[in-house]
Amino acid sequence: MLRAFAPGNMRPMRRVVIVIGLCVAAVGCGPPPKDPAVVAYEQFVAALRGRDPLRVWQGLAPDSQARLAELLGLPKAPSVEAVQARLGVRPGWGFELDLPQQARLDPAGSDELRRVVVGPLAGAPRRIPMIRVGDTWRVDLFAAAPASGGTGQGIDPRPGTPR
Repeated sequence: MLRAFAPGNMRPMRRVVIVIGLCVAAVGCGPPPKDPAVVAYEQFVAALRGRDPLRVWQGLAPDSQARLAELLGLPKAPSVEAVQARLGVRPGWGFELDLPQQARLDPAGSDELRRVVVGPLAGAPRRIPMIRVGDTWRVDLFAAAPASGGTGQGIDPRPGTPR
């Protein structure tokens, strides 16, 4: 047993220790897991990019769904089909978005029921509130504001219509 620690046998042992140390360091150096609110925001953006009105609608916070329905002249709890028809969204229809690129959680003002994700929207950094509904995080789209701390006017789905 003492022969394993003899001066001539230390090189193989040193290599084993170095390899184990490198493996441990490589596993510990991975990126931290994303916050669930950031993941939900990225899934919402993927639904927009993927032209999936059902997932877009499901990704909106209840207040954003109600506001969108109101702006579209629909009942308070419209069907996804009614929203899709009113917006004219069809499979294969899409628009360019520069989201989410570098979305990140803003810890200021975040808690267990509300979080703020900062990411580019319409070419500018925005603070997008995320609301926890049950076990899922949803986008409070109309409450988005400039990330620079400005007052922001939110987002209006009707082009050219001031809020």
